[in-house]
Amino acid sequence: MKEAQALLDGCGDPEFAPLYHARAFFHRETDPERALREYRAAARTDPDGWRNWFRLLEFCNRAGYVELAYEEGGRAAARYPDSLPIQVEYVRTLLERRDYREAADVLDNLTVLPSEGATGVHGLYVRTHLQLALEEIGSGALKPAVDSLERSMSYPEHLGTGRPYNPDLRMQQYLQALCFLRLGEKDKAEALFDAIHRFSELQGRQDKGPHAYCGGLVFRRRGKTVSSRAWLDRAERPSADVLEALRLLERKPLEIP
Repeated sequence: MKEAQALLDGCGDPEFAPLYHARAFFHRETDPERALREYRAAARTDPDGWRNWFRLLEFCNRAGYVELAYEEGGRAAARYPDSLPIQVEYVRTLLERRDYREAADVLDNLTVLPSEGATGVHGLYVRTHLQLALEEIGSGALKPAVDSLERSMSYPEHLGTGRPYNPDLRMQQYLQALCFLRLGEKDKAEALFDAIHRFSELQGRQDKGPHAYCGGLVFRRRGKTVSSRAWLDRAERPSADVLEALRLLERKPLEIP
């Protein structure tokens, strides 16, 4: 490996983008700054090759160069509006910057085939609209939050992922139900609590993800103290952002188990 690296380093700076990618590969773990220079050199050498911009953007996201990824990604996304890899990587950048509204706009304009990694893109779509909802809850905009939560539970046809049978949506449903309670729409809230309760009972004791945590909260609301404690003890806690939204939405301070 060291001999190969030395040979590559001895090649100088030719007008040949693949050489810069090869050199970047050797340095990306041990010397990220050097790898970044190599990726940027590849894009500068062959600015018409979309893969050069994609690899630069992908590396910036992975190595934590978020602002540079935003700068270079914005240019690349504008230059290659039909390149799905670049557009998706740019969405990742926007999510890291908490630019959820812009990420949603990019996703709304994508058309993804199932063979193009549609499942991963749908995951970004869910994350984007859930985070938008959490921001809206934080600012007290509960009606927009309900809409954003609804979108986070959808499977847009243009993103290429069909709706699976009976997906687990309890976390978004629970947040939505609390929003409805605050908005005075108790019937809608209770219908969601019922749906979460039914789904949780079907899942049984093997259910341990963050959605299961919200199942436990519904059991607690229904007075099933022993069952709720068992669920909450074994379930994975939701993210800090979700827990904060739960605290804000509860009519009294919520003691997070």
